[in-house]
Amino acid sequence: MLVSPLDWGMGHATRCIPVIQACLDAGAEVIVCGSNTVVKRIQIDFPDLKYFSEELYIPAYSKALPAWIKILLQLPLLLKSERSSYARIQALVKNEEINIIISDNRYFVHANSCVNVLVSHQLNPRLPGILKFLQPVLRNRIAGLCSQFQYVWVPDLNDKRALSGALSVNKLLDNRIRFCGVLSRFKPAKLDEVQGEYDLLILSGPQPQPMVLFEKIAALYADSPRTLQVISAMAMPVLPHVKTHVLPDNKTFEALVLKARNIICRPGYTTLMDLVNLNRTALLIPTPGQTEQEYLAKHLLSRGFTCLSQSRIPATGNHTKMPFPHNVSAHTKREENAELKEVMVEIFNQIESPLPA
Repeated sequence: MLVSPLDWGMGHATRCIPVIQACLDAGAEVIVCGSNTVVKRIQIDFPDLKYFSEELYIPAYSKALPAWIKILLQLPLLLKSERSSYARIQALVKNEEINIIISDNRYFVHANSCVNVLVSHQLNPRLPGILKFLQPVLRNRIAGLCSQFQYVWVPDLNDKRALSGALSVNKLLDNRIRFCGVLSRFKPAKLDEVQGEYDLLILSGPQPQPMVLFEKIAALYADSPRTLQVISAMAMPVLPHVKTHVLPDNKTFEALVLKARNIICRPGYTTLMDLVNLNRTALLIPTPGQTEQEYLAKHLLSRGFTCLSQSRIPATGNHTKMPFPHNVSAHTKREENAELKEVMVEIFNQIESPLPA
């Protein structure tokens, strides 16, 4: 079995951790293929797997341009990079005798000889206002790309789409869609009384936007008795009232989330799934112009989250002016992910010699 996550940040890698574990629990031999960054991250949890590294184009964001414009400008390079993987994947499938491919948002990672699974919640991405008239065209194009996959796994609880909302609605794919539950590296947690005297900022996404958000939020804690803890993929400026944790292990990450008084983060989909499993709410600050995050931030207002645009972060003052959620707990009664096991059994039943479920 081949698992191949997209590399637009650590979220795609970490949400594949429960998928890989479910494959191993079912008796499958797992191979991971992805960028060097993805490989290094997954090796932390699974050091004994077989890995194949690829050189892939990673998009960059801008301080000035909205995210959707920056991505649009880089689209030819992104497509060229992903398409270049196709030939490598065919050789890998043949050489390693792979019979199942699970591709996380990589539309060109599939093979005719395999059972192909795409993991994605973005089957109906939001376009910005001036391009909304192209929404049906984009939806149809995505359905066409998904035609190479027998199954499309949506990381959500069920067809009520509590997390993904309209992003995962694509009627052209109804016969392929399966809901594989919340994909989080953390087991569902019962939240005890929050004891921490710190607030937590979780940074994610391509630079320079993580640094922009760090600078804005850190300034709010300069004269506060409450400290700011930060989770980041890279080192941040050293400040007396801020403590940064660079790529913390799962245990440290979980402890920081569970004990934080307030949490501030981007509404990246993997971050949201981790928070739901850990039973926490957060103040969501979308990356400017990132239409998926802007939609999710508003969609989750009904689940106890709050949101604030980056441009409205107080330029003066302190953290007390921030619209943190009234309740730190999301009150989501999560059980172990039975949905993932169910969809796993389905794909194993597609191959000639089914593996034990």
